[in-house]
Amino acid sequence: MKIFALERYHHWANVMRRHFESQQYADERKAHWEPYMAAWYGLLYVVVEGWKELGLSDPKIDELLLDEEKKELLRRYRNGAFHYQADYFDDRFVALWSRDYEATYWIQQLHDAFARWIPAWNQSYGRWLDSRHSGK
Repeated sequence: MKIFALERYHHWANVMRRHFESQQYADERKAHWEPYMAAWYGLLYVVVEGWKELGLSDPKIDELLLDEEKKELLRRYRNGAFHYQADYFDDRFVALWSRDYEATYWIQQLHDAFARWIPAWNQSYGRWLDSRHSGK
């Protein structure tokens, strides 16, 4: 099922988030140098794309995705991270960095909403999030 591909991308985003959040930054600007944030944000945007493509719906997720400005910041950041940008301070990065606290809060909420929805969907279909342990 196509939804299991969505689950995979969210799992990857979740792993990158855990790596990112496990780091301690004396200077928060250093966080922008580390790869985990870029990987987390980029993979989370892939989940957003899959959500839309699959035509899924959830009140909390749908509400968060109504914020076109933040969704666009995340999309552009993903593009900046995964398509070479010769300018270190390319606007795809700087636009999100300049709204760091506000954007980060929204990104965390969105990630958490997907983290709530995916296991609930799996449980409703008798399939747990981490199916690798089932031997199937």
